[in-house]
Amino acid sequence: MQDHRKTKAQLIEELKILRHRVSELESRHSTARQVEAALRESEERYRLLAENAGTLISELDAAGNFLYANPWHETLLGYSPEELVSGGPIDLSHPDEVEAATLAYVKLLTEGGPSDNVWRFRHKNGRWRWFRSIGNTFTAADGKPHVVVISQDISAQKEAEQKLERANRALRVLSDCNQAVVRATDEIALCQKVCRILVNTGGYRLAWVGFIDVQDPNKVVQPVAQVGFEVGYLNSVKITWDDSATGRGPTGTAIRTGQPVVNQNILTNPDYAPWREQATRRGYASSIALPLIGNSETLGALNIYAAEPDAFDSQDVELLTELAADLTFGLQTLRLRAQHRHAEAEVRRQLQQNKLILNTTLDGYILADTEGQIVEVNPSYCALTGYTAAELTQMNIRQIEQKLSPEEVTERIEQMVAHGRARFETIHRAKDGRPINLDVSISIVQRTPDDAPLVAAFVRDITGHKQAEAALQESLAEKETLIRELYHRTKNNMQVIGSMLSLQAGLTTNPDVKKVFRDTGYRIRSMTLVHQMLYQSKSLSRIKLDDYISDLAQLLYKSYGVSPGKVALKLKLQPVSILIDSAIPCGLLLNELIANALEHAFPGERRGEITVELSRADCGRITLVVADNGVGVPPDFDFDRKDTFGLQALKGIAELQLQGSLSWETEHGLTCRVQFQDDLYDERV
Repeated sequence: MQDHRKTKAQLIEELKILRHRVSELESRHSTARQVEAALRESEERYRLLAENAGTLISELDAAGNFLYANPWHETLLGYSPEELVSGGPIDLSHPDEVEAATLAYVKLLTEGGPSDNVWRFRHKNGRWRWFRSIGNTFTAADGKPHVVVISQDISAQKEAEQKLERANRALRVLSDCNQAVVRATDEIALCQKVCRILVNTGGYRLAWVGFIDVQDPNKVVQPVAQVGFEVGYLNSVKITWDDSATGRGPTGTAIRTGQPVVNQNILTNPDYAPWREQATRRGYASSIALPLIGNSETLGALNIYAAEPDAFDSQDVELLTELAADLTFGLQTLRLRAQHRHAEAEVRRQLQQNKLILNTTLDGYILADTEGQIVEVNPSYCALTGYTAAELTQMNIRQIEQKLSPEEVTERIEQMVAHGRARFETIHRAKDGRPINLDVSISIVQRTPDDAPLVAAFVRDITGHKQAEAALQESLAEKETLIRELYHRTKNNMQVIGSMLSLQAGLTTNPDVKKVFRDTGYRIRSMTLVHQMLYQSKSLSRIKLDDYISDLAQLLYKSYGVSPGKVALKLKLQPVSILIDSAIPCGLLLNELIANALEHAFPGERRGEITVELSRADCGRITLVVADNGVGVPPDFDFDRKDTFGLQALKGIAELQLQGSLSWETEHGLTCRVQFQDDLYDERV
């Protein structure tokens, strides 16, 4: 019988072994938990990566069915992952790529990956987007092959590539058309060439050019060139550029507004209704109409049609607009060339006619270059100066110019070249040395655009006229001297009369008679002052009324012995020039009004001021105001009373001589306002 009894040492050893095994089991269990946690962490990481990658990540079985689709399928294609598990990638493929996609998937399953392809997938809204798809296979837990596909959206890149391709194509079209414009010799041939380039190089379905006649009352667009799939389209439609139904399409609108008109979808554009059936029958889906307008001249329109909608983006429109501008330039250049050829023939005819006229006109004619060298003269100038044509064409204009120095001749020619034409008077020296006064009319001419400018001068002998003018000026000078002497003597005579009245006043003791003599003397001095100012003025018929008023007022103050400290004088005078015919009545008015104020408005020690105002309105009406803040007049004073000579004189002067109006204001003293027009008399001197 076996002894199961163990020693204490054995039991301790076994306990150690047991503890070690327990420790190993615990360590293994901890490691398993760590592995499991790491696996969960890895799964969570890859889940987050798949859900936030910004690309399509999917797992498919061998039949192409979705086993997994990340949420980005809904973001990029509009399908939720749940919607995709019932279908396969073939359901999303473009019809043109289904066969190629199927073969690529079979090859991936049989030969392994990776597989790198570019496909179009259908968005849930029906639009197509481009993706780069990288696929690879792996063996699933069930031992079957599965496929993982990562697809990146490259639609923007594809669109950019397509735009670049279209831009390069448009640039080739533009370059080829510019070459055609440079080499063109005929309008219709140029239009036909441009249309052919647009169709053959640009890939458009149809291009045509229509011209208009601005005088056409029906405003019909007439096709003159077309290339592409047309099949009688232009003969089956009517296109105008008025504001009717047939004129509100792209072509008519472009011509009418002068702006490109893009029709991105012929099927949906309501303005295209009159032509939609014929256009869609021929496969036109979009179009652009470009006006042919340059230098404010409308020629017509260039029309381009594409087989797909939305075929004309902003870059296409910009390049095609430039092409239309180049075509317009080419057409206008051809027309200008034709006009130039016609003009050259007309110029040759006119030159012959002008030569005949120049040879028969009585006025002299000189043609010189800008250095003054004489190129051509007519017989009249030869007869005027005594030189022959052969002699004159060997001379410079400076050799016969007598009034201007050589430097002044150079300056005058430079001014004429800058401004194109001029007219002046000068003196030429004849062959026998006598001076010839000439009226000269000069223009700058060019026989052809490539020639240097020439100076063409028509000269007329005005020697007799100058002599008559000198005699007239001498006569006018004598007349002016005579008139000034007349003013001077009139002034002196009136001063003598004034002095005699003053002496006579000193001989009488009757105060009323003294006042009459004194007042009459003042009136004469006011008229004397007018003649004195005319004698001193540059003008013989006008004086400055504002200066006259100032001088007359000062004269009256001095005559009445009034101190400015007692009665102040305020002048508010605008500059007014007036004829002598109106100046003398104005002087008499001012004399009466200021004298009356000085004599009656400030009795005793009363102080105040007298204000004189002068102004002229835009209509020519002159206003003269004399006001004082003195004692005034009684409230019932009658200004029309006939027993006062001063009032009657004022009214007669204002209304009869000046044909104006006179009014009175009695508030705060006395104010007299006179208004009259400045066009009563004609200037005679």
